[in-house]
Formats: sequence, C-alpha cells, structure tokens
Amino acid sequence: METDTVSPGHEESETSVKTHTPRIVGYARVSTDKQDHDSQILAMKSAGVTEIITETGSGKVTSPKPRRDALLAELESGDTLVIWKLDRLGRSMSETILILENLNSRGITLRIITEGFDTSGTLGKMLAGIIAGLAEMEREAISERTKAGLAAARADGKTLGRPQVITDEDLPVLQDLLASGRTNAQIARALRCSQSSVVRAKRRLALDGEMAA
Repeated sequence: METDTVSPGHEESETSVKTHTPRIVGYARVSTDKQDHDSQILAMKSAGVTEIITETGSGKVTSPKPRRDALLAELESGDTLVIWKLDRLGRSMSETILILENLNSRGITLRIITEGFDTSGTLGKMLAGIIAGLAEMEREAISERTKAGLAAARADGKTLGRPQVITDEDLPVLQDLLASGRTNAQIARALRCSQSSVVRAKRRLALDGEMAA
C-alpha cells in the first residue's frame, strides 16, 4: 500500500513559520473607583472592538499603569490600539507624544474614537510623521532640562558621585525623567542619588498632586 510522505526539511519549514493574526484592542481607563468604564466600552463596541482592556488609575505622572504598559509591550506590527480619548493614553503630553511615536515606529495603528483619528489613513500617516518630529523635539527638550537641572544642582554645591537626597529644586527634573519613561535606576544615575531616594521623591510628587486636587 502506498503512503504519502513528507520530507523532514519540508515539515520543519511548515512548523517553524509563525503567523500573526492582527488584533484590534481597546484600552479604557478611569481615574477612580467611583467612575466606570461603561461609556468608553460602549463607544468601542459600537466601533466594532471586541477585545477591551480596562484599568483604574489616576493620570498623574507617578501613577502606575501596569495594564496599559503590558498591552503596549505585547502589541505587534499590524495590530490596532483603540482608545476613547487621547488623554486616556498617557500621563502627560510628553509621555503621550513618545507613546504615539513608539506605536508608529512599530507599525501599530492607533484609533481615537472621539477625535476620529486613525494613523492608518493618509491624514493619520501625515500626523504620525509630525508626531515623530515632536517626539524627537521632546526627547531633546527633556535632555536639555535634565542637563540644566543637574548643572543647577552642581552650582548649588551638591557633590556628585555619592547618594544625594532629592530636594524640591530637583523635582522638576524628576518629573521630566518620569515623563520620558525612565526607570528608577536610570533616574537615580542621572540625579546621582539612590533608588530609594527616587521612590521617596515620587511619593512626594503624588502627595503634592493629591493636596492640589
């Protein structure tokens, strides 16, 4: 009896090929437990989005967004991220611009429901190019502000090369570094202080924000 056979090389080539099915994922965020995601979810479902990630967290610079960060990390080229409004995406305009530029460079489409914004269209691609330019300007501005802040710290007589306490004068520099997505370790190296000092300073920023709210 004759049987069909597959050569090992052919079998390996078929099993080793990985295909990615493009995803359309919605991200909905509210600031407090007293609010709900219903309006955002309804708008996304009306737009045909079935996979929706929800998160509750303040838009403050120091407020963590673990679900958002995990989603941004797992999205691949060809995927589409859908949000209700632009302010749902980033903690600040600086961070939002950098996120938009990162998505564009990775081939990920962004749709904003209320603004009717879609980076897959002609106008969206043009705006994405503008955003990329703004992101580069923002990175340079953050770098310059950081250098200026460090220079001011040196001028005030701070000794570099050993752990220092982050003062109120250092907080604007810390906010810029946080907005650029730097880790605690990277911020500690930039400010010449310990990571525990960075954590304490972030708590002070959060407390100041709550008092001002």
